[in-house]
Parts: sequence; structure tokens; C-alpha cells
Amino acid sequence: MVAFGVPGLNWNVPLGRRDGNVSSAAEANSNLPPPSANFDSVKNLFAGKGFNVRELVVLSGSHTIGVAHCRTIQSRLYNFSSTEATDPALRKAFARSLKRQCPFGDTTTVIKMDQSTIIDKWNREYFENVLDGKGLFISDNALLTTFQGRHIVDEMEEHDSPFTPEFAAAMSKMSQIGVLTGSQGQIRANCRLVN
Repeated sequence: MVAFGVPGLNWNVPLGRRDGNVSSAAEANSNLPPPSANFDSVKNLFAGKGFNVRELVVLSGSHTIGVAHCRTIQSRLYNFSSTEATDPALRKAFARSLKRQCPFGDTTTVIKMDQSTIIDKWNREYFENVLDGKGLFISDNALLTTFQGRHIVDEMEEHDSPFTPEFAAAMSKMSQIGVLTGSQGQIRANCRLVN
């Protein structure tokens, strides 16, 4: 069982997985959708790893905790399109708050992913925020641009939603992507470090 110091968040992780001999942040990031991605781009990236749209939406809920760099939302706040400086999908008060935290040109400041809480708290609030125009990334808002995505966001936002158990199942599934076998890679003594 894995837990990350966030109450209510844990899932089973099989032991003995073989990992690569090299860790590369650039390689890891290339497997993540960019914050500016539209729905089709995110969907295709997830489908390429064997995930369906429901799992895509559920895994996006991880944005309920953690941080983002201001550089990831600069274009959304200041240069969205030729006709709109700020993304009109953002609630106006939320956009003003983000601009105070991330002034034009700021690429180094780190801000909370979930702006509605003081501390990281695992809950379904991410989905409430997305529905309310308070998703931090363009890719968050993109979940609402298709009927299927919107329907799943609506479902995950409900009080008795299956968000946490479905997230745990999707994370367990993610741990099975690209498993090395035989003499490939290594079984790490500490999963965060190459032996």
C-alpha cells in the first residue's frame, strides 16, 4: 500500500517492479500532457498508454493537490488568443487572483494547484473547481469540452462519487505501464533513486 502523507489517498503497488537504470525528468515529462493541451491531445496521450476517457478524467483529479509553476499558466493569463488576453473560460475573480500570484513574465513562482484550500487535501474539489471556471490549466478546462468528459466531471463532483477508489485503481494500472522484464533495468532499493 502506498500513501503520500495526504489523508485518504493510498493504493496498492506491486513490489519487485524493474525500473530503468537512468532517471530522466525530461523523459517523464514527455509522457505527461502539457498544461495547454486540448481534450483530443490529452485523450490521445492517455489512450496511447492504455487508458480510457474515464480514467483520464479521474487521473486529472490529482490536480487537487500539489503545485504548479507560474510559467505553465502565463499564456492562459496574458496571451490566450489574438482576441482574448485572458482565457474566457476562467472565472474573472479567479483570473485576477492568479494574476496577483503570477505577474506577467513570472516563470519561477510556484502556486498551489487547488487555489480553494490552504493545505493539500485529497477530495473531489478539483472537479467542483473545474465546473466553476477555476481549473488551473487549459487541459483542466478541456475536460468540459466534450459531452463524455463533462459527464464524468459532473459524476466525480457528486458527494458520493467513486473518485478516490477509481483514482487508486487507475494509479495501480499506471504502475504496470512499460514494465521491464528479465535482466532489463533494476529493482530499486529506494523507488526514488537509481541503485
